[in-house]
Amino acid sequence: MQRDALRVLFIDDDVEDFLVTLDLLQASAKEASTKDLFVVDWAGSYDDGLEQIKLAIHDAYIVCGNLGDNSGINLLKEVDARHLPAPFIFFAHQLDFPDESEVIKAGASAWLFKEDITPHVLQRAILQSVERKKNEQKRQAMEDGIVHQQKLESLSRLAGAIGHDFNNLLTAIIGYASIIATDIDSSSLAVVQSELIRQSALRARNLTSQLLAFSRGNSFKLEKLNLSSVVSEMTSVLQGSMPGNATIVSTGVCQSQIEADPGLLRQVIASLVLNASDALCGASGTIQINCGEIEADSEYISSCISNDPPGEGIYAFVCVKDTGCGMDPQTISCMFDPFFTTKYHGLGLGLSATLGIVSSHRGAIKVDSTMGQGTSITVLIPIAAQDALSPKIEKINSQSHHTGEVLIVDDEAAIRTIARKLLEKDGFHALTASNGHEGLQIFSERKNSLSCVILDLTMPGMSGDEVFTEMKRICPQIPVIISSGYFSKDIEESFSALPPDGFLQKPYEPSQLLSIVENTTKRTNDMPTASAEDVIAKHLSKMLHENPS
Repeated sequence: MQRDALRVLFIDDDVEDFLVTLDLLQASAKEASTKDLFVVDWAGSYDDGLEQIKLAIHDAYIVCGNLGDNSGINLLKEVDARHLPAPFIFFAHQLDFPDESEVIKAGASAWLFKEDITPHVLQRAILQSVERKKNEQKRQAMEDGIVHQQKLESLSRLAGAIGHDFNNLLTAIIGYASIIATDIDSSSLAVVQSELIRQSALRARNLTSQLLAFSRGNSFKLEKLNLSSVVSEMTSVLQGSMPGNATIVSTGVCQSQIEADPGLLRQVIASLVLNASDALCGASGTIQINCGEIEADSEYISSCISNDPPGEGIYAFVCVKDTGCGMDPQTISCMFDPFFTTKYHGLGLGLSATLGIVSSHRGAIKVDSTMGQGTSITVLIPIAAQDALSPKIEKINSQSHHTGEVLIVDDEAAIRTIARKLLEKDGFHALTASNGHEGLQIFSERKNSLSCVILDLTMPGMSGDEVFTEMKRICPQIPVIISSGYFSKDIEESFSALPPDGFLQKPYEPSQLLSIVENTTKRTNDMPTASAEDVIAKHLSKMLHENPS
């Protein structure tokens, strides 16, 4: 197979040495019976060589040891040959050759003595140096990818833990603020103040939502969407908010549908476009939003970023490309860190939330950027399966003042207290347990009178899913509502075989707590009684139907 010609830059202030080298390279191509094996350029001075290296258009560099008043070693150090994509071959007479350790430290991939040069030696040195450099880059990219993945996983765990704990605290704040507002005279200033507390807590909830989106996923309302339609809609919306120097251009069409949360998808596009606008730095420029479909192989996927790297396949993509200032490698390595920003001050989680949203949609992000030439960020989302399930929608009943007994199992004292107060104000009798073992004991003793259970998922000792399984074994008729600071998508995955009877996302408002308890108990009361064996048989049948193999 014909090898593509390698473009080689020979840097030497002696034109005769260049002509000799050129003859040798041509002779090596003739010996190998390969036409145009090398394309050779010449830089006749240190400064000329420096300028041509900056163009980054060559596959290899041959650098002479003496360059007038300067040296090849200094040139290698100035351009930092160790971090350039093309290899440097140091070329000098034996008498002028510096210490080999100095040549290696400066970043040379190989070195040659002018006295020993033959066509074969020169050809082999260039080809081996190019191949060695490519292998080094692949290895480094793999190592960087592993380190970056480990960093993302650590940040994800930290963000998830913080978001979960904050949601517990916010549940109590929102609940107590609501109770204060209902327990005092409506004309009191305290009503206004309690509402301000509640609104502030809800804004804080949005931040924890971003934290959890970065860590694992979000509370999705999945719909089948046409990506082109969403891009077209967002282009119109964002164009009006762009500064006068920025122009948005939308191109491309995606024929296939994706399964995504429309609100979160709009958030991703808006975040990328606003970052692209900032990258223009006040200068006139274009932001291009392109969408379409791409068949991503394993090599392409490995060049992308995701909290959970997806597999190869066909993806819908949206690409936001700007003509701005571009990013250096250090900025690219940090751009998805929470709160990282190159602006004067940060505005939140930034692109880390975008990465979390994309990852939780089983997608990935590819970043291409060059300093002074702009940035291109491509978001991949899997094509929707034809038999994808429609999102589940459950209507809420707004009845009040019910009777019944509810068991609240949560290790957070504030959560237990506020949930008990809210339920008792609505007419329920509430029991509380601070851990899984205590909850199971009360459940066993009160199983004949319990209307439902509100069970925290994350507790020390006996976890929520273990408690749930045991409760369903003891008395499957009693509905169990899982409550968590994490998101429902994670809950569905954890309880795929035996799903809970409801999910209550923390932090919740009083109306949400009361509605899910009322609806769950009503739905249970309307259903015929089933034995434990019936429940287990039903779920086994469902599993076999969904997985016939």
